[in-house]
Amino acid sequence: MIPNDRYFTFDRVMRFALFAGLTWCLVLLLDHLSDVLLPFFTGL
Repeated sequence: MIPNDRYFTFDRVMRFALFAGLTWCLVLLLDHLSDVLLPFFTGL
C-alpha cells in the first residue's frame, strides 16, 4: 500500500463538503433553468 502523507483534517473535510454542495446546487440550478437558458444561448 502507498503511504499517504495527506491526512484528513476538519478544515479539508469541510472545504470538500462545501465545494461538493455548491457544485450540486449549481447542477440543480442549471437543470431548473435549462428550458430558459438553452434558447437564450442558441439565440446569441
